[in-house]
Amino acid sequence: MKTLQNGKNHSHPKRKFLFVSRWGEIMDIAYAVQEEGNEVKFFIEDKASREIGFGFVKQVKKWEKHQDWADVIVFDYTGYGKVCDELRAKGHKVFGGSEYTDLLELDRNFGQTEMKKLKIKVLPSKEFNSFQEAIVFVEQNPDAYVIKPS
Repeated sequence: MKTLQNGKNHSHPKRKFLFVSRWGEIMDIAYAVQEEGNEVKFFIEDKASREIGFGFVKQVKKWEKHQDWADVIVFDYTGYGKVCDELRAKGHKVFGGSEYTDLLELDRNFGQTEMKKLKIKVLPSKEFNSFQEAIVFVEQNPDAYVIKPS
């Protein structure tokens, strides 16, 4: 049993976690998992962000080389869904999205349609292919609007 700095004892089996991050936002979780006595490897996709967590957790340059090492692979950002699905199909334990959840997050019309199918109330929305198209719509339909560019 390992006693942590906070004085708590943990007797769970030690596991190997591989964290895959777009910009390093999940470093605090990776560090906490390591402090619980687990092994951690950490990858940051964005090169300019790779100093995040340096010295706190072991960083790797290519996460793919470590996927078989890991007991659990954690992805912290939308867009990795296809990779997560492929890893699950190979038998890996993955905490992260899927192609379906990526669609829900990244394709607003798809997400709204799925919510409507489940009888979830959604606000009216309209999708545009250009800012000019949106400007024309607002000029022809004056009202208060919220914009979310994607």
